[in-house]
Amino acid sequence: MKKISRAAAGLLVSGLLVAGGAPAADAVTQGDYTCNGVAGASAVNSATAPASMQVGDAVPVDLSSVLTVPGDLLDGLLAVGGALTGTGTGGAAGVISGPDGLHQIGAETSQLTGLAILGSNILPLTGATNFIPTEPGTYNVMAGTDAASLDTRTGLVDSSLPLNCVPVGGEVIRTITVQKASGPVPPVPGLNDSTTTVALTRGTEAYGQANTATATVTTGSLGALAQDGDVRYTVAGRSSVTVPVTSGIAKLKLPKLPAGHTYTVNADYEPGDAVINGSHASSTLRVVKDGTRTSVAAPSIRRHHAEVATVRVRSAHGATVGGKVRAILKKGTHTLKSRTVGLRSGTAKVRFGKLRKKGSYTVVARYLGTGNFKRSGGKDGFAVR
Repeated sequence: MKKISRAAAGLLVSGLLVAGGAPAADAVTQGDYTCNGVAGASAVNSATAPASMQVGDAVPVDLSSVLTVPGDLLDGLLAVGGALTGTGTGGAAGVISGPDGLHQIGAETSQLTGLAILGSNILPLTGATNFIPTEPGTYNVMAGTDAASLDTRTGLVDSSLPLNCVPVGGEVIRTITVQKASGPVPPVPGLNDSTTTVALTRGTEAYGQANTATATVTTGSLGALAQDGDVRYTVAGRSSVTVPVTSGIAKLKLPKLPAGHTYTVNADYEPGDAVINGSHASSTLRVVKDGTRTSVAAPSIRRHHAEVATVRVRSAHGATVGGKVRAILKKGTHTLKSRTVGLRSGTAKVRFGKLRKKGSYTVVARYLGTGNFKRSGGKDGFAVR
């Protein structure tokens, strides 16, 4: 955030913002404004900001205004029976006053379309910035200047009415209590710096579970979202993948990684503008074994026929299961035969040979697991007729 001296504060708001004369924390949250000397026009200011924070924290402070212009003020600009529509632009600005000086709240311009000229015309304006205090104490968010222009167009008439609205005196619309930092204070980014953060959908995932890395890139001291450039991802030291930045965001679907390890996901911002410096961020990812479910299908047969059971192993998150299963043929509590068979695409055929005695049998299968999948078991009964 850009900081300015107290001496320059009056110039910031054309001499109408009075530093040092701020009301207490219970000050009013709205006020009447004059708009370029036009009687009847007014504005209401409000701000969104945290009640408390720490030195070095960067938080968004949003300043918004609603300008109201009575329709009869525009009568002189309209031809009789003319079209009553228009467009307008505007922005809201102010300062945050505190122990370390004054912080300017940058203005953002809003495009307003399809405004009705009859009745009261309401023009919402917004301004936002990142506030980064450097000293503890009480900070006052103060309304600065609001500006708006409205173009009216009707028939052969093409007129413009500037509505440059400023507050009547300096108005505190929000207070912020800043505490001492609990740890090291990060440096405040400069105008040419960028800041990258990377977050994962989940910090611990099961093998095969979907996961996404999201890099957020801001630039400059006001923390504006980057509009160009790329983020180069490197996952687990493997070859990198480049993702374009769109409105400050670059997302990457993470690849399947072997379980039992913790990996580093690196994100490096490569600016599209040579004036902006690149930045780096990383996050850690832990991959654990995925759960499995084992099922057995053992068909009934006639005497002297061979029993062939089908064992299927499925993972909790859809990855194809490999490894081996151990299948046991039982009659009552007695174990008759045992086979160990490898899985193909998660399925195994287990052949027990011909059975000569009638009765009820059971096939019990146990999946032995791998480095990526947990063990599981299942069973099925069948009859020999």
